[in-house]
Amino acid sequence: MARSINTMIRFKKMIRFKKIRLNKIRLNKIGFKKILLNKNRLKKILLNKIRLNNDFWKKLECTHIEIQNMWWLTEIGVDGKKKTQLEDALEKGRSFKKEELLAPNKWLTPENYQTYVRRVVEILQKFKDVNNTLDGDTDKAFEELKVEYELIKNHLTSRKGRRKPHTVFALHKKELKVKRGDAWSELKEYAKNSKGEIQIDLPGYGQIYLKLDKDVKIGNLRYKETVFSNSTDGFMITRKAFDAAWDD
Repeated sequence: MARSINTMIRFKKMIRFKKIRLNKIRLNKIGFKKILLNKNRLKKILLNKIRLNNDFWKKLECTHIEIQNMWWLTEIGVDGKKKTQLEDALEKGRSFKKEELLAPNKWLTPENYQTYVRRVVEILQKFKDVNNTLDGDTDKAFEELKVEYELIKNHLTSRKGRRKPHTVFALHKKELKVKRGDAWSELKEYAKNSKGEIQIDLPGYGQIYLKLDKDVKIGNLRYKETVFSNSTDGFMITRKAFDAAWDD
């Protein structure tokens, strides 16, 4: 009798143990399913965030392309004066790497990118001259930018030995598929804006002073590296010379 009672007790214990074990297995399965479900949810959330992030950067880049964002050359007001963001950041001790400074190569037109690189190099050079130093990372970026600037400059001014502003401008516009007449009109507009007094940034060439010749009917232009001193100062640019440069 005692033996049968003990056997029953052991049997009940075994049944209870199996139930506990089965419950644990069931709970583990439920827990595992929940973990998988949570992982899938997290994966979907992450993928949505990546997609939204990619969409954001695509839209931002499209905006940069549309407005031709000049990035660190954008002017801001500082103490009542206009400065580029680059100048302001340098004065505040900001450090730069090449990739940060040359990010606009993704959205600027070749013409605007050339201008951008040249201006960044000039600003860094001026800051270094005034302060006698640049921090390590910025100085390294500066040296790399100078190399890039020289490549651009050599490409623009050494093509077929061209050195004069109208010859470089003509070739530059021709490469951009601009019509000859439109390019000449654009050059005249630059001359009107410069008036021999304001230094302008001639696309493909760089800084120069231009003005319309005193005989407006003929329609010739004049150029000079410095401010004009009188109406006959500077070097002549005729339509014939421009056409010859275009056809060369």
